[in-house]
Amino acid sequence: MLDIAKEALEAVEDKLVTMSENDELGFARPHMGKTNTIGETNGVSDLANHYERFDTWQAVHEAFDPFGTFDNSFTEEKGISIDRE
Repeated sequence: MLDIAKEALEAVEDKLVTMSENDELGFARPHMGKTNTIGETNGVSDLANHYERFDTWQAVHEAFDPFGTFDNSFTEEKGISIDRE
Protein backbone atom coordinates (compact mmCIF):
# COMPACT_ATOMS: atom_id res chain seq x y z
CA MET A 1 0.00 0.00 0.00
CA LEU A 2 2.89 2.36 0.78
CA ASP A 3 4.21 2.04 -2.79
CA ILE A 4 0.81 2.97 -4.19
CA ALA A 5 0.61 6.01 -1.89
CA LYS A 6 4.11 7.12 -2.86
CA GLU A 7 3.28 6.84 -6.57
CA ALA A 8 0.09 8.85 -6.04
CA LEU A 9 1.96 11.53 -4.07
CA GLU A 10 4.60 11.80 -6.78
CA ALA A 11 1.91 12.11 -9.46
CA VAL A 12 0.15 14.89 -7.54
CA GLU A 13 3.43 16.76 -6.94
CA ASP A 14 4.43 16.46 -10.60
CA LYS A 15 1.02 17.75 -11.71
CA LEU A 16 1.14 20.72 -9.32
CA VAL A 17 4.66 21.68 -10.37
CA THR A 18 3.76 21.38 -14.08
CA MET A 19 0.60 23.45 -13.61
CA SER A 20 2.55 26.08 -11.68
CA GLU A 21 5.29 26.26 -14.32
CA ASN A 22 2.62 26.67 -17.05
CA ASP A 23 0.94 29.50 -15.09
CA GLU A 24 -2.18 27.39 -14.65
CA LEU A 25 -1.91 27.98 -10.90
CA GLY A 26 -0.81 31.10 -9.12
CA PHE A 27 1.45 29.12 -6.84
CA ALA A 28 2.15 25.49 -6.00
CA ARG A 29 5.05 23.63 -4.43
CA PRO A 30 5.55 20.64 -2.14
CA HIS A 31 5.72 21.45 1.57
CA MET A 32 9.37 21.43 2.59
CA GLY A 33 8.85 19.80 5.98
CA LYS A 34 6.28 17.20 5.02
CA THR A 35 6.46 13.89 3.24
CA ASN A 36 7.26 14.52 -0.40
CA THR A 37 9.26 12.94 -3.19
CA ILE A 38 11.82 15.73 -3.43
CA GLY A 39 15.40 14.58 -3.00
CA GLU A 40 18.69 15.79 -4.37
CA THR A 41 20.32 15.79 -7.77
CA ASN A 42 24.10 15.86 -8.12
CA GLY A 43 24.52 16.80 -4.46
CA VAL A 44 22.16 19.79 -4.67
CA SER A 45 18.77 19.69 -3.01
CA ASP A 46 15.87 19.77 -5.47
CA LEU A 47 14.12 21.98 -2.90
CA ALA A 48 16.14 24.89 -4.31
CA ASN A 49 14.15 24.54 -7.56
CA HIS A 50 10.86 25.14 -5.72
CA TYR A 51 11.78 27.75 -3.12
CA GLU A 52 12.94 31.24 -4.15
CA ARG A 53 14.80 31.87 -0.90
CA PHE A 54 16.14 28.38 -0.33
CA ASP A 55 19.71 29.68 -0.15
CA THR A 56 18.67 32.01 2.70
CA TRP A 57 16.91 29.14 4.48
CA GLN A 58 20.00 26.93 4.10
CA ALA A 59 22.27 29.71 5.44
CA VAL A 60 20.07 30.11 8.54
CA HIS A 61 19.94 26.33 8.95
CA GLU A 62 23.75 26.15 8.86
CA ALA A 63 24.10 29.12 11.25
CA PHE A 64 21.85 27.55 13.90
CA ASP A 65 23.08 23.97 13.44
CA PRO A 66 26.73 24.40 12.38
CA PHE A 67 27.75 20.89 13.41
CA GLY A 68 24.79 19.07 11.87
CA THR A 69 23.52 17.98 15.26
CA PHE A 70 20.00 17.61 13.92
CA ASP A 71 20.92 15.90 10.63
CA ASN A 72 19.10 12.63 10.07
CA SER A 73 17.82 10.40 7.29
CA PHE A 74 15.23 13.05 6.33
CA THR A 75 17.84 15.80 5.89
CA GLU A 76 20.10 13.38 4.02
CA GLU A 77 17.26 12.36 1.67
CA LYS A 78 16.39 16.01 0.96
CA GLY A 79 20.03 17.01 0.46
CA ILE A 80 19.98 19.60 3.26
CA SER A 81 22.34 18.02 5.79
CA ILE A 82 25.16 20.23 7.00
CA ASP A 83 28.36 19.73 5.01
CA ARG A 84 31.02 19.09 7.66
CA GLU A 85 34.09 18.90 5.42
